[in-house]
Amino acid sequence: VIPKMLSTDGLHPLLDALHKVMKQNFPAALVVLGSAGLSMHYKTLVEKNGECPAPFICGGVGTGKSLALRAALSLFGSHKTCFYSRGTREKLLQHLSWSALPIGIDDPQKPDTIGELMVDLFNGAKSTTISHGDIQPITTGIVTANFNLSQKLKYHSR
Repeated sequence: VIPKMLSTDGLHPLLDALHKVMKQNFPAALVVLGSAGLSMHYKTLVEKNGECPAPFICGGVGTGKSLALRAALSLFGSHKTCFYSRGTREKLLQHLSWSALPIGIDDPQKPDTIGELMVDLFNGAKSTTISHGDIQPITTGIVTANFNLSQKLKYHSR
């Protein structure tokens, strides 16, 4: 049996709806959609290049970050099951090692936790815990936040 190619029939209505809702932030929403595609190739990029950008979208309240994130996850049908707001670095890394589908991390509360996660994901780092052993991410998270990580050089360089 020859598998059918995935259809892009749903992409046009999604882009139209995003354009109507996001207005001047529509270009930013396109970047979020693109980051979802990048996330699907995380493992390959880390293996080939030794690193992969980890998408981090920051901006003010009401700019559409969460909506764009849900739209990006909807490309894979995971806009409900892979949408998180809080978690420890270890728990998020564990989720990222289970499936190649990217997860959305919306409005996290601890910048240092997310900053450390972004550095780990950029470098393709393996995490080790006593209870879970080695955890190797096979995708990346897409983070939306109201804070900016660029004040710390360690995070800004990623």
